[in-house]
Amino acid sequence: MTDDRRELLKLKQGLISEKESSLETNVKPHYEKPVGFSAVMANFYYHHKPHIFIIGFFMLATAGMLFLSYGSEKPDITVLLISDEPQISAFLHLEQDALQAIFEQHTPDITGNGNVFAELLFIDLATQGRSPQSIQASAVKLFGEIQGGRGVLIIGNGNALKRIPESAGLTSGEFYANLSDLFPECDYISDGFFLPMAEFLRGSDSAAFDTPIPQGLFLAMRGGPAIAEPLTETALSVIENVLLLRQAITD
Repeated sequence: MTDDRRELLKLKQGLISEKESSLETNVKPHYEKPVGFSAVMANFYYHHKPHIFIIGFFMLATAGMLFLSYGSEKPDITVLLISDEPQISAFLHLEQDALQAIFEQHTPDITGNGNVFAELLFIDLATQGRSPQSIQASAVKLFGEIQGGRGVLIIGNGNALKRIPESAGLTSGEFYANLSDLFPECDYISDGFFLPMAEFLRGSDSAAFDTPIPQGLFLAMRGGPAIAEPLTETALSVIENVLLLRQAITD
């Protein structure tokens, strides 16, 4: 048995104290400082890994929100497409691109970026053949868009258009602008608020569709103090531009 082992055995048995022992019992582990950039970074990553992941997550989330706010193209006008009738829903879904092209043709460049962008949001309110979760999701989406106030122009079938103000405890006159007062020359406006799309787009615009415009499809415009004035002016400008083109064709 070596001297070190004998002395260690005496320490364990309490025959001698640490002060009397020649063994180094409190030696601190030797730490080698990392040398070089890659070694320093690897050491930092090893010791701070959780913090790096947390900070990285928040940085990515912030970058995503900034991109959605500033990186995406801002619409010059937003139009809501709604329906609770399968035939109308099918038309709006199939002809959404054609409707977008028509609105972009008649919408002024509000953003001033040299490119007119009409945002069309289709919300299917039909209940037949849909799950309760899907129906609820559509209702929530519609409520969010109405509360946001962006979609001043709304295209849909008569029943769906009337359901929106009723769900908020309002009348059509409290929710929609009176188009009969704004455009008295249009004697085909229904109930004063709903402009038939087949009449509204009669002429060259109607040729853009692959299927005929349903007779039960209408255009309405939101009114009241909740709507920002610039959005109202843009919506009125679009309607006026389409009506002027329609008059020029039919005259």
